[in-house]
Amino acid sequence: MVFARRPAASPPSPSTSCGIISCPSTGRQLSPDQPLDEFVRYAERQIVPILPDSPPRFVNLNQYLWSERWLERYREMDFIQRVLNGMASRRPRLEALRDSWQDLDTHYDRLETQFWRFYPQMMRLAENKQL
Repeated sequence: MVFARRPAASPPSPSTSCGIISCPSTGRQLSPDQPLDEFVRYAERQIVPILPDSPPRFVNLNQYLWSERWLERYREMDFIQRVLNGMASRRPRLEALRDSWQDLDTHYDRLETQFWRFYPQMMRLAENKQL
């Protein structure tokens, strides 16, 4: 999945092709090669049908998530910066997030590589109820 600084049309770097995630409910595979817009459409198709039975706060969050295209905007580092700064402003205990976007920006490629190693393992543990 292509996020933040990498343009949507760029091929993934070889170092990011280390993880494939299978969605337990659909069996669909998600990978770092998948374009962000395709992932967003897939995610919306999975989430929107369950909203009527979801908690009100989750429903409210999703109204903004989809209408303001948050997932697509997370590819922009300035959007991530605004989100992290907003979280830090609303919650004093999250003050350390205020400038954390700089670390994300500086170490993006390494963090992305680690994500695609970590996330499939976490999903397997979650599917097996081992978390």
